[in-house]
Amino acid sequence: LATAKRFRFLFVGAPVARKGADGLLEAYRRAFGPDDDVCLVIKDHPHDLFYEGEAIRDRIRAAAADPHGPAVEYLCELLPPADLAALYRACDVGVFPYRAEGFCLPILEAMAAGLPSIVPRFGAALDFCSPRTSLLMPVRRISLPVGRSLAFNTLGFREEVDDVDFCATPIDTLVEHLRRARALSPARRARLARAGVEV
Repeated sequence: LATAKRFRFLFVGAPVARKGADGLLEAYRRAFGPDDDVCLVIKDHPHDLFYEGEAIRDRIRAAAADPHGPAVEYLCELLPPADLAALYRACDVGVFPYRAEGFCLPILEAMAAGLPSIVPRFGAALDFCSPRTSLLMPVRRISLPVGRSLAFNTLGFREEVDDVDFCATPIDTLVEHLRRARALSPARRARLARAGVEV
């Protein structure tokens, strides 16, 4: 990593609304300032056609270039598995504030690499995350009837959807959890990391 900041948050995945990248960027910029010894590392994929046009890449680049905001490092490259594992290990806390997920492999990858993460107390993460391994955030569950055909990516794939079930994380809640994670002792982070690796 290029950053000289000593505490690094990590988000891995497509920077889209469904994965909570927009809320994360806003909350991070509210939680910290340019003098704080923190950096938000965002790892994107340069050949991701699935979310073409939906990502907030321009906002991330602007945040990374803003000298008046907290440090942001944006990586948009395909990494081999060993380098991706090294990236997880180079950071202190993962942040995955998704609204909806089918599985969220990066959370499990982070756990395998010994990186505890902030995750919603909702959905896919609860299949393998617990208070022993992760920093669980309270969220508001939203279930709505839909009953229509919806496009679910920019490639034109559609699906008949009866209802939707997702969560919303208030920005203030995410701000609080970012600050709380930053304040964790190294010993507490190490305990979370060990428990996550054991999963």
